[in-house]
Amino acid sequence: MKVFLEIIPSIFAKNELFLKHNEALPRIEPYNLPVFILLFISCALVIYIYLRYYKKSLQVFLSVVSYGVFQQIQRDGYSFFRSFSISLFLIYVICSAIFFTDLSIYSGWFKNIPAEMITLVSVLAIGILVLAKGILSNLFGIIIKEKNATEDSFFQYTFSLYTGGLVMLVICLLIHYSNFSSMCLFPLGLGLLGFLFMFRMIKIVVFGHLQYGFSIFHLVLYLCAVEVIPLAFFIKVIVRS
Repeated sequence: MKVFLEIIPSIFAKNELFLKHNEALPRIEPYNLPVFILLFISCALVIYIYLRYYKKSLQVFLSVVSYGVFQQIQRDGYSFFRSFSISLFLIYVICSAIFFTDLSIYSGWFKNIPAEMITLVSVLAIGILVLAKGILSNLFGIIIKEKNATEDSFFQYTFSLYTGGLVMLVICLLIHYSNFSSMCLFPLGLGLLGFLFMFRMIKIVVFGHLQYGFSIFHLVLYLCAVEVIPLAFFIKVIVRS
């Protein structure tokens, strides 16, 4: 019996307990502190919007599917440069940049570029593109003397972005802090963004024709030139890279 105990030590031995409770938990990949900070900022902005602009935030998200709610927001004096809009804009820029970075790493794009650099460049590029689109929309409205129509188009664009930003926030949180497979989350995120994009295109064609009397043919040409062709070119460049 004594020999048997020496061969099989007790599980309550002091050394056994020390090893079991003090060894570090293994991690599959290193902890990404910059992503954690950016997602924390995004979540804080969501809480800020919910506490201070609850009713207005509901109006913005309802405006994605309701043109009447969209017109009500415009009559209430919506501005792109107020804290409410800027907060949603920052959420969209941050989460879109993180999602694009994760997708590029998953797909094998930009293999020789650090992930932090991809995220930083994406944040700057997305922010500049959205602001540039707003400026070009105003200039285009002045040229064709249809300022209200171009403002409607840009507001629908920004409201769609805000909704997409919250979708990206949820997807990014699931990618980094859940056990869901990235193979399912990336198509889900891209599918939801594609749905918002197509829904916005349909709204612009329908309400542009009914509200302002634009020709559907001219509206389709405008959307292809301004929205579809640049997006298709960007996707083509990324895939070829």
